[in-house]
Amino acid sequence: MDFLNLVSRLAKELDVEIPETDYPDMIDSLDALVNYLKHRAA
Repeated sequence: MDFLNLVSRLAKELDVEIPETDYPDMIDSLDALVNYLKHRAA
C-alpha cells in the first residue's frame, strides 16, 4: 500500500496521470521511478 500512496501523491504533486499499467515500470528502483516521472512530466 505504501507504493500506491507514493505514486498517488507524486501524481497529484506533479499534476501527471499515472496509469496502473505503468506501475511495473516504476517499481524496480527509485531511479526507475524518477526516470518514469521525468518522461511523463515533460
